[in-house]
Amino acid sequence: RQQTAHELERIVADGLPSETKVPAVFGDRGEVAGAVHELSKRTALGQGRIDILTAIERAIEKVDNGSYGICDSCGHPIESERLEILPYASQCITCKSSKQRINRGGAS
Repeated sequence: RQQTAHELERIVADGLPSETKVPAVFGDRGEVAGAVHELSKRTALGQGRIDILTAIERAIEKVDNGSYGICDSCGHPIESERLEILPYASQCITCKSSKQRINRGGAS
């Protein structure tokens, strides 16, 4: 949790590097596109860290209430190998795989 929080703080504190500051409104399209791309990358990186922190906090709550290691979807135990790799996992491999297939449009 601390490592991820520090990474998020660093992303926020760094802001945009000076060479990627958004150019004047009527500036070169390439410069504008580059600045927008850099901002988009930083935003996505920050959001990713926020999502991980949220998942970590949820896992800590589950430890506190005795439900850590139980899949939020099916209620079965989450595989220990999965929890070793991703201690804040909230779904077992089966449920996570099913959700990914549905999100990709592979299942109905």
